[in-house]
Amino acid sequence: GNDPNLTALARDERSNPVHPTQFYSTFNSLLIMGILLTFLSLPHAPGRVFALMLMLEGPTRFMLEMLRVEPPVLGPMSLSMVLGIVLLAAGGILWVVFGFSETRFAAAQPA
Repeated sequence: GNDPNLTALARDERSNPVHPTQFYSTFNSLLIMGILLTFLSLPHAPGRVFALMLMLEGPTRFMLEMLRVEPPVLGPMSLSMVLGIVLLAAGGILWVVFGFSETRFAAAQPA
């Protein structure tokens, strides 16, 4: 934005300024990894780390896709936005299922 030559080149090429979404995505993945590693060290039901990953990736993917220019496929939402909603829902369902299966497994164990 400070170099007039680059600004003129962008104007001539009809380029719009864009966000570095690859950098945002990398930072997002590292942040999710840190959260998952922290959660992994806590007591939890088997499978819940995977469910948590889906629940974190879904909304963050949805938000990152707001910065990108993709064609809409479902109303105003792009395919990646729809997949973000699906990931969040799948993670929530798996979270409940894994918690339920953990309580059933613990109840079935002999004392």
